[in-house]
Amino acid sequence: MGDLLDLQFGATDQFVVNSSGQITSGTIPYSNVTSPPNIVNSINGQSGALILGGGLSIAGDVLANSGVTNIGGTANQVNVSGTVGNVTISLPQNIGVSSSPTFAGLTLSTTPLAVTSGGTGSTTAAGARGNLGAAASGLTPTLLR
Repeated sequence: MGDLLDLQFGATDQFVVNSSGQITSGTIPYSNVTSPPNIVNSINGQSGALILGGGLSIAGDVLANSGVTNIGGTANQVNVSGTVGNVTISLPQNIGVSSSPTFAGLTLSTTPLAVTSGGTGSTTAAGARGNLGAAASGLTPTLLR
C-alpha cells in the first residue's frame, strides 16, 4: 500500500501522508486545520501507551497537573526567578567551599577566624587559649600580644 496523500510541485514532494496516516514530509499549521480530530494516535511519530509522571492525570481528553504548579521564595533566604515555567532557585550569596559569605557583620573569610566572629583568632592551640581567655575577661586579643 502506498502513500495516502502525495502533493507535489514540479515533481518534488511538498506534502506526504503515508499509509499509516503519518505526515512524512511537509507541515500543516494547526491554525489552518478545521474540525480537528479529538484523538491523537501518535506524537512526533511515536505511538503506544502514554506514561505520565507524578502529578499528571488524564480524564477523557483533558491532561491535568495536580503536582507543583508554582514556586515562591523567602526574602533574604531563597530567591526564585519566576513562579511558573522555567524558574531559577538561588541563594542571596554564594556558599561554595571557595566562597566568603557574610552574615550581618559576621565574615567567614578570615584565617584564622576572628574572636568577634566566633573563632579563636589563632592558628595554634596556645594562641587560641590565650585569645579566648582574654575575650572572656573582656580584653581584646591584640592587647595581649
